[in-house]
Amino acid sequence: MSAPRLETPPDAGGPQTDLLSCANPPLALSAAGECLAGALAAGAGLDQLATWLLALGSACLFAAGSLLSHHFRPAPAPPAESFATRSSRPSVTSPESRAALPLIGFGVALSMTGGHTSGAFAVFTALLAVLYAGVTRRIWGAGVLTMGAARGMNLLLGLSISDSGVMRGSHLFIPVALYVAVWGLLRTSRQAGAPPATGFVGLIHLTLGMSAALFVGDMLRYSGTQFYRLDAAPFVAALFLLVLPRAVRAVMEPRRAIVSEAVQYGFIGLLLFEAALTAGLVGAARALPVAALCFGLYGLLRRWPLSIVVGRS
Repeated sequence: MSAPRLETPPDAGGPQTDLLSCANPPLALSAAGECLAGALAAGAGLDQLATWLLALGSACLFAAGSLLSHHFRPAPAPPAESFATRSSRPSVTSPESRAALPLIGFGVALSMTGGHTSGAFAVFTALLAVLYAGVTRRIWGAGVLTMGAARGMNLLLGLSISDSGVMRGSHLFIPVALYVAVWGLLRTSRQAGAPPATGFVGLIHLTLGMSAALFVGDMLRYSGTQFYRLDAAPFVAALFLLVLPRAVRAVMEPRRAIVSEAVQYGFIGLLLFEAALTAGLVGAARALPVAALCFGLYGLLRRWPLSIVVGRS
């Protein structure tokens, strides 16, 4: 049985007026789950307060980044004025900026409970989120790379909960950043400046990235015990079934509803991808809480779906 449809309603993606919508709850939950994956991969337990404070701090940082994206949204233009000629004219004291700046400070402060290293990674994550919101979001290519780097840094934020966590799992930065970047290619495949083959190229890289996760268990060791790829296999299988068919269809038939559904499920798939990486490092049982968050993310995406950039309906 296929998963239920999850697509962007006709009015989604337009200007949002309430702060909760601008804060993008699905993004905040996804970021918290990503940070949780890093913490669990570093050996932290769910019974540790620092684990949850770090995840909450991560959610605050990405919610603030989303608020700033609305703060820097181009001002409405007359019908004759093209998007390319609009200028960003945000108010310095907009409600979004007034909410975002304290959230950044609160997120960094919460992250400091994991130590000075965690605080440093939180600052870098916040800088990347602000860079994306204020500059690179409107530049095709640069935007997906910045967001990929921010999500990879967020995983390192979770890993920093223990002294050896970053050294043990720092290489996970690359697959996470690449997954987010190629998922972003699909999301912005019809953005101005995107090459015609963007969706296809993104699909190829997405397939290669997910395939690499099959072998993560063979490459990683934790406390001298080998965890084989069977630990990651259930999560990888779910990832392939959930994401790949929709991505293929979106590339072959890039209508708005189809691309939108692929984008939503690709976003959910990020948590499954990180659950697979965590399972390869520390076993399947410790990755289950990350995968379980997919259900909550699905519910939030039904209320606040991710916007997409497509040229035709």
